[in-house]
Amino acid sequence: MWKKIEQYIYIFAFIAAHGALFYAKGVMTYIPQILIILISLIGLKFKIEKRYFTFFIVLVSSITLTAILCHGGIGPKLIFDLASCYLITLCAIKSNNRMFLARLVNLIVFFALISLLGFAIWTIAPSIITRWFHYESNIYGGYYNGIIYVVKLLENRNVGMFYEPGVYGTVLLMTLFYMIFFQDCLKFSRKKMCVSISIIVSAIITTMSVMTYIGLAVIVIFALLPSRLYMSSKIKKLIIIFSIVITVGLIRDNIVHSPNSIWETYVIDKVEGINNSENTVDHVTSGGARFRTAEISWELFLKYPLGCGYDIFSQYEHSLYDVSVTGGNILFKHLATAGIVNYGLTLYMVFGHYLVKRERRISKIAFIVLFINITIAQSQMWYPLFFVAKYLEDIHEKENILQKYSGVYDRKINS
Repeated sequence: MWKKIEQYIYIFAFIAAHGALFYAKGVMTYIPQILIILISLIGLKFKIEKRYFTFFIVLVSSITLTAILCHGGIGPKLIFDLASCYLITLCAIKSNNRMFLARLVNLIVFFALISLLGFAIWTIAPSIITRWFHYESNIYGGYYNGIIYVVKLLENRNVGMFYEPGVYGTVLLMTLFYMIFFQDCLKFSRKKMCVSISIIVSAIITTMSVMTYIGLAVIVIFALLPSRLYMSSKIKKLIIIFSIVITVGLIRDNIVHSPNSIWETYVIDKVEGINNSENTVDHVTSGGARFRTAEISWELFLKYPLGCGYDIFSQYEHSLYDVSVTGGNILFKHLATAGIVNYGLTLYMVFGHYLVKRERRISKIAFIVLFINITIAQSQMWYPLFFVAKYLEDIHEKENILQKYSGVYDRKINS
């Protein structure tokens, strides 16, 4: 029983490391990352496989060297973020690799239910939240903080326990991805699977994030493609029904509430922001900010292929624009600030040998598209859920080998 509780504690820390508000607001002090690292090392009993430890040291050394060459342009936060995310992933999985995915989904579904309930209360009777939740203001904005559910002011969107809806959407999307494409590691009943998918998709819809909606569309499209992926007809029907309901709902909302519909507010306005080419701006949409981040990052990468650091990036941005107009798009920004060597090592750390193996080809393409979609929208290159795929692939492969040899052994005994 204690082992089960212990793994749930590790998984909770694993989820929080994505950017839970209580975690994210202290990252500049490095205290949350250090606590996560200590918890992970205790959970791993200070034993890390040689191949993981060696690669981690190589990457940290490379980042440190880049920081020295950039005269401090890459701070220790990058290293602490990387160490905490990577180690808590190892710890959460290795505490019980067979049960990790099932318990992760159980916890995410539980928190998704709480967020849906909280979002409904905030929409219908906000005074309940304002009365019982603690108000606080930090670098991310104003919040009513209930620890496992928070309300971000000025945004009528579901952020779960996280500091912004895109981060919550990332957690939900990657969880849904593993549920759909790693069902053999999950071993849920059809009923539990359908209920869990319904809750997670409902939470995804309430984030009202373009990135999350695109990610959901990617998962649906690849899940319905002909492949060797096992999926019951009931789950396929559920995915199709959800797709139809969402599409019809968006069309109706656009007709009834235009120009303030969800589609126009959260999609069209952001896309149109990309076309705003003025150098001096009072307001830049998130779409425009991400486009400018890609533009500046590519220009700096061509000048500093081994990395320019954040100081040079910021200076170059302010030399072009009167105000800060970049945001998110760590996919390009990491290339410019960390350089091609660290960028390659980071990609290997995320994908590892997962892409090399022949099994689950459809899931591998979906994973790459999701990774690109999320990292273009977000400001972090390594979320713990990114590291899970390669470990689940290893677990799946080992179980197949054990089943194969146990079957051979059983046949020999029976003969």
